[in-house]
Amino acid sequence: MIIRDENLAPWPRTPEIIQASLADYYALISHIDKSVGDLIGTLKKEGLYENTIIVYAADNGLAIGSHGLLGKQNLYEHSMKVPLIISGPGIPKDKVSDAQKTRFLMRWFICTTCSLP
Repeated sequence: MIIRDENLAPWPRTPEIIQASLADYYALISHIDKSVGDLIGTLKKEGLYENTIIVYAADNGLAIGSHGLLGKQNLYEHSMKVPLIISGPGIPKDKVSDAQKTRFLMRWFICTTCSLP
């Protein structure tokens, strides 16, 4: 099955289609937020939070109506940036970086930070 951006909805994109896509996207974000909150709550309840590194990474974002697009098959900034959040002991709080990050470097980072081989 091949699903490309141009097949996700008819052209031109109507405000109703964009609103429905945004509602679905925000529902997914709310679900992730709750799930991460549940995870953190469990870590705290079990006494593991203070000694746990949490890494949140995801794939590239959706266009959700920007430039009349809905999917990911483009090179606009909204579809190129990848979220990466790291929290835990030894990780500076409230630090934002514009540095390029790769998942390849994540293994090195986690192994180094956790003193793993």
